Amino acid sequence: MKTFFTGLFKYNFDTNLKMNTILQEQSQLEEAQKLLSHIVHAQEIWLGRLNDHLPAKTPLWETISNEEISRKLHENNAGWNTYLTSLSEDDFENEIEYANTKGEVFKNKIRDILFHVINHSTHHRAQISTLLRKADTAPPTTDYIFYIRE
Repeated sequence: MKTFFTGLFKYNFDTNLKMNTILQEQSQLEEAQKLLSHIVHAQEIWLGRLNDHLPAKTPLWETISNEEISRKLHENNAGWNTYLTSLSEDDFENEIEYANTKGEVFKNKIRDILFHVINHSTHHRAQISTLLRKADTAPPTTDYIFYIRE
């Protein structure tokens, strides 16, 4: 499972970087920039929850610059790599308790949280792709199957 999730997080990092590159050329797409910023913030929050600490007041929907997105994508990627490396195969079944942004407490298995982080990014990249198409810009190919074929 560790190898699987490590590969998924590499895919997620690479495709988010692709989106950021496209958005650097499409500065008028503020909603797309906001969505990519949200992906970065959400990853930071989830990584903090899994490491039993939260970043200081991460603004979930604050739009940040392409440079800041790139910096945070690289920081988050290093953090995810460190976290995933620290897990044993049995750890993926462990549950953690955390509070959401409303303060509600939940318990989920680590594997389910990891899958959620990847799925969350995929969802918002699809929204960004739709916004790019509406602006007559071809979005990058971000399908997982195409990624692993490369």
